[in-house]
Amino acid sequence: MTNTEESKGKDLLKNIYRVLQMIWAYDKRFIMGKFSISIITSVLPIVASWYTAKFINTIIAGTFTSIFNPELIQIILVYLLVIVLNPIFNVIYQLLDRKYFISFGQYFDIKTTEKRGEIDIQKYEDPKFNDLLNKVNENYYKILNFTDLILFTFENVIQIVLGTLIMIRYAWWAPLIIIIGLIPDLFVEMKFGRQVWGIWDAKAETKRKYFENRRHFMSIGSLMELKIFGN
Repeated sequence: MTNTEESKGKDLLKNIYRVLQMIWAYDKRFIMGKFSISIITSVLPIVASWYTAKFINTIIAGTFTSIFNPELIQIILVYLLVIVLNPIFNVIYQLLDRKYFISFGQYFDIKTTEKRGEIDIQKYEDPKFNDLLNKVNENYYKILNFTDLILFTFENVIQIVLGTLIMIRYAWWAPLIIIIGLIPDLFVEMKFGRQVWGIWDAKAETKRKYFENRRHFMSIGSLMELKIFGN
């Protein structure tokens, strides 16, 4: 691993920690709720697949003498319970997500406004500071996206671990084939993911100048001033 790659890895872990710390300060119940639901929604599909397999195996084996066989009834009831719970938890997850999207945006706006009030007025004459300020104003939703990415990764890791443990029991070589198949996708994501993400931060100075000029056309008073002075 090169020094650049090691530095990127440290930056990623640092950003994950900062984002989680920010969300925890905003509402710890939210992050605990989403992580809990992520665990449940990642386990439920595996449980459903497991009991589907048990149901098929029980039918094929023909070890029961009646449709009211206790083992068969238990398998059906557990499967139906999973089928009902899965959409319920998905809806709860989406509700939390919507609430978080709206309320965290308000929370972030208040915090950045408070910080602006603490900054020396001369700082606003610095173009680099204004570029940074525009990035903050335009891209706060990246924190929301990054949070979703963390939770999505967390959910996938749980599914991968559980799926691997189950597959190893029946075919130890199956996880190896899956890992080998994921290597190209992982390589492309690591190599080009940062470049794609960086598109949103590109040309900060140009954006700043654009929005500074654009605001002159957004009110009647500014337009009248432009006309009067022939600008």
